[in-house]
Amino acid sequence: MANDSAFFVIDSMEKRRAAVEFVARIASNPIMSVEVKPHRRSRSVAQNRLYWMWIHVLAEHTGYDEQELHLYFREHFLGYEPIIIREKRVFTLKSTTELTVRQFTDYLNRIGRVAYFLEVTLPYPDEADFALNNKGEPMN
Repeated sequence: MANDSAFFVIDSMEKRRAAVEFVARIASNPIMSVEVKPHRRSRSVAQNRLYWMWIHVLAEHTGYDEQELHLYFREHFLGYEPIIIREKRVFTLKSTTELTVRQFTDYLNRIGRVAYFLEVTLPYPDEADFALNNKGEPMN
């Protein structure tokens, strides 16, 4: 079990018992760490598809490529966070993957305001149809 790791979302007594049993089986060598924190929903798949659809539309309108816009919006709206690399504090752009659904909604709203300022019409697909579309392309 030394190399085993696990992630538990504890939303029932059964899952709580499974987590406790897993921790009880952990060997003392190597040293392991256990973190318990409130669960938070990360951005949804549909939000991520919508984001990249908007990035594509904005890239076509502005002439920037999608990665440039992705980095620009991350820097402009999310900023930097400190991390430690070899005992040295460095700053890296915050990632959209760490955002909650609410935070990602705010991020999308800010990008929507930029598009409005640029007079770019962004698609707002029907949410149910959009979630079923694996490509994240606009529905006709």
